[in-house]
Amino acid sequence: LEFRRVLFRSLKKIVDEINEIHKQLAVVLPLHPRTKKKLEQYKLSLECNLIAPQGYLEMLCWLKQCKFVMTDSGGVQKEAYFSGKKCLTLRTETEWIELVEQGVNKLVGNNDLDISKSISWALEEISGSKRTVISTRVSISMQSRLRWLWSSKKIAHW
Repeated sequence: LEFRRVLFRSLKKIVDEINEIHKQLAVVLPLHPRTKKKLEQYKLSLECNLIAPQGYLEMLCWLKQCKFVMTDSGGVQKEAYFSGKKCLTLRTETEWIELVEQGVNKLVGNNDLDISKSISWALEEISGSKRTVISTRVSISMQSRLRWLWSSKKIAHW
C-alpha cells in the first residue's frame, strides 16, 4: 500500500511538471502502454502531445528536432548527447556519470521533482569543448576494445 502511495505521488509530480512545462514549450511524449495504464488507473491527465512509443530511427529524428530531453532511460540520455541536446534525467542516478560531470545531463530525481527550475539550463546549447571531451573518451574506449578484439583474434585482420 505504501509503495502505491509513493508511486502515485511520484507519477503525479511528473505529470504536473510536464503539464506546467507544456504551457510554455510544446512537449511531445512517446507514452509507454504501461505508463498509460498507470495514468488511467490513478486518473492522471497529461496535457501535452502524446504519441505512440517510437522505434529507434524515429526516436533519433525526434531527438534531432527537440530543444532538450527529459527521460528516465539510460539509452535516451546517451542518444540525447549524441544529438547535441541537454538531458534532464528523471532519476537520482545514472550509468552515464560522465555526461553529468561534463554538464550535459542533469539528474532531477523522481520524487520531489523540480524540473521547471532546470528548464533554462536545459535550453542552453552544449559547448564544443564538452562535446570533444566525451567524444575523446568514447574514441579511446572504442580503440582499446578494438585492439583487445584484434589481439584475441575475435575479429579478422584486414
